Amino acid sequence: MESLGNAIRFIDREIAGHLREKSMTQAALASLLGMSENTLCWKRRGTSEWRMSEVVELADMIGFSLDEAIGRKEEPWQ
Repeated sequence: MESLGNAIRFIDREIAGHLREKSMTQAALASLLGMSENTLCWKRRGTSEWRMSEVVELADMIGFSLDEAIGRKEEPWQ
C-alpha cells in the first residue's frame, strides 16, 4: 500500500482530471461537496485533512475507488 501522501496526491490528480473533463471550477466542486473553495484547496494540498466521509463522497462523485487511492493492487485476503 501507498503512503498517505501518495493517496493525497492521487486524490488531487483525480480532482484535477475531473475538473478538466467536466470544465468545472474548483469552486463549483467545493460547493457540491459542501465546503468552501479554500477548504478544498487546503485539502488538495494536504494542508488540511480529508474526513473519510468526504473521500467516500468524492470517490462516488468523480468515479475512483478507495482501493486505487490507497494503492491497493490486490484483494487483501490473497
